[in-house]
Amino acid sequence: MGKEIYTAVANLPEHLVTPEIAQAAIEEGNLKLLDCLPHRYLTEEAVMSIINRNEKSYCWDSFRLSNIPEPLRSGQLCEFAVKKDTDNILHVPENLRSLAMLEKMLERKDAGLKYLHLFRPSLWNAELVRKGISSVYTRTYDSYRSGRYGGSQTAYDIKRVQILLSFVPIAILNRRFYLDLFSVGLKAEDMDAVVPNRYKHKEYYMRMAGTDFKFVPSSHYDYDTITEAISHDKLSICQSQYDRNGIMEKHKETIFRLIDDKMANLIVSKEPRAFKYLPGTFQTSARLIKALEADERDNIRLGKDFKHLLTEEVCKTYVRKNIETPEFPESVWTPEFVEYCMAHGTSFRWFAQMPKQMQTREIVYKVLEYGGHHLSEVRPELISLEQAQRLYRKNEYYREYIPQRFIAEFRNETGLEEAFFGGEVSFSHLREFRENNTYCKLGNTYIGIRSELGIRYNTYQVLVVTRRIPQAFRPVTLFECPIGTFHTTWLEKLIADNDASFVKPSVPKEFKPYQFNGYYTVEKVGEEDGVAIYANELLEERVFYTAQLETGVKMKHSLSELRNEIRSSRVAGKEKAA
Repeated sequence: MGKEIYTAVANLPEHLVTPEIAQAAIEEGNLKLLDCLPHRYLTEEAVMSIINRNEKSYCWDSFRLSNIPEPLRSGQLCEFAVKKDTDNILHVPENLRSLAMLEKMLERKDAGLKYLHLFRPSLWNAELVRKGISSVYTRTYDSYRSGRYGGSQTAYDIKRVQILLSFVPIAILNRRFYLDLFSVGLKAEDMDAVVPNRYKHKEYYMRMAGTDFKFVPSSHYDYDTITEAISHDKLSICQSQYDRNGIMEKHKETIFRLIDDKMANLIVSKEPRAFKYLPGTFQTSARLIKALEADERDNIRLGKDFKHLLTEEVCKTYVRKNIETPEFPESVWTPEFVEYCMAHGTSFRWFAQMPKQMQTREIVYKVLEYGGHHLSEVRPELISLEQAQRLYRKNEYYREYIPQRFIAEFRNETGLEEAFFGGEVSFSHLREFRENNTYCKLGNTYIGIRSELGIRYNTYQVLVVTRRIPQAFRPVTLFECPIGTFHTTWLEKLIADNDASFVKPSVPKEFKPYQFNGYYTVEKVGEEDGVAIYANELLEERVFYTAQLETGVKMKHSLSELRNEIRSSRVAGKEKAA
């Protein structure tokens, strides 16, 4: 209904707009009513009523201030009119043009720049100008590629800044003002273009050196500007074709002419790899330590020419930083230094150059626990069987460094091929997961699984069974047979079918519920909380344990697991009963 009143007023001839219609339209509060309400109804009270109703509205509607009689153009009305449409500034009385209106002009970028001449000089101040520059300097817009949204992009326009500055009172554009422009975010090249030459003094070039050193003329190359550029990462003495701030010949002479200990320390703290480019007199062990401490990317690579700097403290710093180490002097390798390396050099990058006679079982164990890449540098007699097995399985490239005595002992012990070394698992694991080159031990029998290449490059798995017999030096192979299908009793059936000594057991009827399957013998081995426990044996080895609980027969791979299950079940039953 509200829109209909405004529409009626906008379309009716003025003489047909009655006081009642006008009052209803004013109460409706549509902002556009100010453009069409007959002047005889435009009182200060009516205008302010409409303005107050729209003061906090986010509506895009606007009105023309020129349609309001000049006597009614109060400060509040003019502020609101300019807020809605910057073009309304043309109809604001000169004495009512305020700081808030000027700020609005600067916020509107191009739309507001053309009206800056309308404001009196007394409204301007340095802070307002800086905000205005920040506003008009950048323009963010959405980009589209091939009809697709490509994200937002920012464009910079120094011309709008120059236009803005042309309206700023001269008294504001002083030396301090231009120095403070460094905080606005102008690009260095735009800063250089907008600042008059008369204000480009030492302090200006100090600030420019920390922004972009290439805009500092050679006439201002001095200790302070060079230091400022280095401290802000705008000048490097590391030669690189990819780094636009890298050293140039015209800089090099100046830097090395002015350099002192303070500047040298600053250089290595900002760019540690620059140490080797310093003049020789500034390449000291103490400064090398500073560079190493500041280095976060392992960028300091020194050749043999720097070996004289490798004091014990320098070597300790390399170790402590866990970075690539140069060749340490032989004199540094003392038991105390090795102890320090073990405590602080936890990546063991120092280990390769440690004299082998200083290796111990403890050191070798910790090194190999960290990783196998040092295996080739370890004295073979210090490698433990446990680590040899783990590393053999972890990476085939480690295998050539595994002591052969371990392999020989394994083959003599099991009768299996070398490929099974380190692959021992439990019987239940072998039965369930069927991984190649794994094996288990049942009594004096070893059972393994390996793969073979069949026709057309297809692979299939083979079950290998060896057994230790009194007449043989090592276990002999009982049989090798392909594994056809993995049914519920696949492993037990293959053993029964191919082991001539295997006899399928006969189990008493009362033990049948506790038998895992028909290939196992069953015997009672104890009780837990009054619950009988039975062991399932295969090849004279206890493999599974079973017991009857309230929820049914439970099977576990170890006796302790089953006892815990029984106790937990009893506790749960008592809690449920309570």
